[in-house]
Amino acid sequence: MQRKNRGGEEGGGDSWMNTYADMVTLLLTFFAVLLSMSTVNQEKFNAFIRSFSNLPPDVIEEIIIGGENPDEDPDATQPTPDEVMAAMNDLYQKLSAYIEEHNMQQQISIQMVKDVIFIRFDSAIFFEPDDYTLLSGSDETLSFIGDGINEYEEMIKLVSVCGHTATVSEDYPVSEWMLSCQRAAVVTMYLDEQKHFNSDKLISIGYGNNLPVAENETEEGRKKNRRVEMAIIGLNSNFSFDPYTGLSDLYEQAENITPPAQYPENPDEAGEVELVTPKPGSTLIDTPADVPDNSSVPDDVQIGVSPYE
Repeated sequence: MQRKNRGGEEGGGDSWMNTYADMVTLLLTFFAVLLSMSTVNQEKFNAFIRSFSNLPPDVIEEIIIGGENPDEDPDATQPTPDEVMAAMNDLYQKLSAYIEEHNMQQQISIQMVKDVIFIRFDSAIFFEPDDYTLLSGSDETLSFIGDGINEYEEMIKLVSVCGHTATVSEDYPVSEWMLSCQRAAVVTMYLDEQKHFNSDKLISIGYGNNLPVAENETEEGRKKNRRVEMAIIGLNSNFSFDPYTGLSDLYEQAENITPPAQYPENPDEAGEVELVTPKPGSTLIDTPADVPDNSSVPDDVQIGVSPYE
C-alpha cells in the first residue's frame, strides 16, 4: 500500500525527503563558508566535512581540497643559521661598500653584531630642518637599502626604524615627538610602498629627544642627536626589538665590534653559534676575542648576552 501526501498524490514522501536533503546540503554549505572565513584547524575541518556521510565522496574531497591553502608548501625548509649569517654578512658588505663608494661615512655609519645590522643616518641626508618630507637626493640611498633587504627578505625577521630629534628650547614651535615619529614613518613607508618589502617585518617608532647620543648644548651635539636609526635583524636571531631602549645603546656598543671581512665559504669553518639566555638588564649579545679590554663596558652590560630577548 503506497503512502499519500496531504494532496492525495502518491510518492509524496520521496519528494519531502528530497527537499529535506537539499536543505541539509544548503546548511552544510553555509557552515563551510563560515568556517572558510575564519582561521581553522585544517584536520578538524576535514573531519567535520567527512562526518556528513550522506554526501557523495567526490563532493567531500572537492570541499576538502578547496579548503587547503595552495600557497603552503609542506616541503619548504627554513634557512639554516649558517645560511642566514652568510646572507646577513653579504648584505652588510654590500651596504658598507655603497657607503664607502659614495663617501657617506660622515652621514651614515654601519655596524654588525652577529646577524643584526645597525645603521645610523644623519637626518640631514633625508630631511630639511624641522621637516619630514624626504629630500629628492635621498631616494638613491633608500632605494639601494630597500633593494638590499628585498634581496634577502626571506633571511630577515624584522627591520626596525627609529626616529630621534634634538632638544633646542622649551618653546620650540615643532613637536619633537611628532617630528621623530613622522621621520621614522616616512622611511618605513618608503620601504613598504616603494620597495614593497614585507610590511609584517617592519616596525616604526619615534623617541623625540629622549635618547640623545650627544650633548644638546652645542650644535655639533644636536646634529648627532638628529638621526634615524635602523636595525636589520636576521631570521634566526635571538635579538628582539625592545621599544623601551631603542637602538642607541646597542649601536654605541657595536662600534667596537668588527664583523668578519668575509663569511667563511665552508659553513663548518664558522663553528657552532652558541645562543646564551640573557639576564635581566643585559644589553649586548657578543664580544669577540679581538676586543682588547672589557673595562670600558658599562656595569649593566653583560658580555655574551642578547640585547633583544
